[in-house]
Amino acid sequence: MKKQINMNIVKIIFFHIYNSYYNDGSYRNDVPHWTAFAITACSLACLIVTFVCVIVNLVTGGRPTALLLYPIFLVLLIYFFYNILFKRKYQIIYTQLIGGRWDTKIMRCFSWIIILIGFISVGLYAYIFNQK
Repeated sequence: MKKQINMNIVKIIFFHIYNSYYNDGSYRNDVPHWTAFAITACSLACLIVTFVCVIVNLVTGGRPTALLLYPIFLVLLIYFFYNILFKRKYQIIYTQLIGGRWDTKIMRCFSWIIILIGFISVGLYAYIFNQK
């Protein structure tokens, strides 16, 4: 019997990034699940930390400290690890989503756009809120 897991947007985005690197088992010199995890987790954590920075900046008028941001980033990475890699959940995610309703070109483009927005958001925040 297949183990069922709840699907959420993080797992759908991970699936599309993983599927881009995995290519049905034909990969070389890479570990697709670790690569996809690093891209997905870092990008989404950057997006969430940027959101926290914007909220703190709008509420207090100042920049948040590293003592606030590093623990948030670390907790998010642990959360993503638990939901994607722990006990090889990435295989379950892959088998449940391959060929399903979320396995479309539109969702693949959406996933990559979210990843790019996550990485760009940090630089954009620094540019906008750190000008003198």
